Amino acid sequence: MGLDAKVESILLISDKDSIKTELKVFGSMVSKKCMSIFKSYIMSKLENCKYDTNNRLHVYGLLKENFELEEYLLVKSTSRYHLTKFRFALHMLPIERLRYAKPQVKRENRICTLCNQCIGDEFHILMECDHHTLKDLRSKYLSLCYAKMPVMCNMTPRGKFVTLLKGNHELIEYSGQFIAEINALFSSNK
Repeated sequence: MGLDAKVESILLISDKDSIKTELKVFGSMVSKKCMSIFKSYIMSKLENCKYDTNNRLHVYGLLKENFELEEYLLVKSTSRYHLTKFRFALHMLPIERLRYAKPQVKRENRICTLCNQCIGDEFHILMECDHHTLKDLRSKYLSLCYAKMPVMCNMTPRGKFVTLLKGNHELIEYSGQFIAEINALFSSNK
């Protein structure tokens, strides 16, 4: 007889509500403890991703601070779609596209196909690349973001990057459109 069957037989034999209540409370405590352990495990793994630029979830690790539903996921918009894909590295930037090339290209050789100067990762493309098209897109969308959230003007490039990708409800439309245009640019620039 398995554990579940034993517990069930105890519940059937005993019609005392106190035993049923105690078992439910015990089950609830075990469930909460398991969830707590799982959350801690996931968050520690994401914390490690923050510092490992070779990890595909590097950007996601930078953005994910707690084990909760992200605010931007509640917004009904195509921007949510673009932002989610970008956060999970499901995009056409050289850092990811060349990861799957045959033979695989080492990270340090996944150079930006627009400026041919730096690794074509998310930060470089969104915040640094000097290619005229990216500079124009960055200027357009960061100006819109500054108007919505003036504090961004004084942030470091890394701070702006994180703020754009956090999915703040005030910026999600601009972030999503910016990312959509970047993806279109790199999809056509294979």
